[in-house]
Amino acid sequence: MMEAERNRECRRLQLKDLLVSEMQRLTKYPLLLENIIKYTDDRVEREKLVVVRECCRLTLTSVNEAVKETENRQRLDDYQRRLDTSSLERANNPVAFEFKNLDLTQQRMIHEGPLTWRVSKEKTIGGRGHGQ
Repeated sequence: MMEAERNRECRRLQLKDLLVSEMQRLTKYPLLLENIIKYTDDRVEREKLVVVRECCRLTLTSVNEAVKETENRQRLDDYQRRLDTSSLERANNPVAFEFKNLDLTQQRMIHEGPLTWRVSKEKTIGGRGHGQ
């Protein structure tokens, strides 16, 4: 390993410099493989490396999506804990009945941020809205 690290193509980088923490490591694999591909002359080996690089990119995309979904689920859990439906308990309105047992944790968040409801061309109602 030390002999390989002394090689001028390694530019004095040690293996530990390329393999940092878990999440950072995932982002560095495609970059590392890209550089290896540049210096690989054998066509068969290069094709294998390209396949591996694409697999790494797909894995990274999958991990990023899982992290995003988990963060959104945690936000929905937080909103559910803070949701106050006590005023709906006394209402006899059928719409109120529908919302008094609302469980946000069974939903999927598709948007979070400010929401503006356009009632007409001139009138809008603004507020802070959360998607389901």
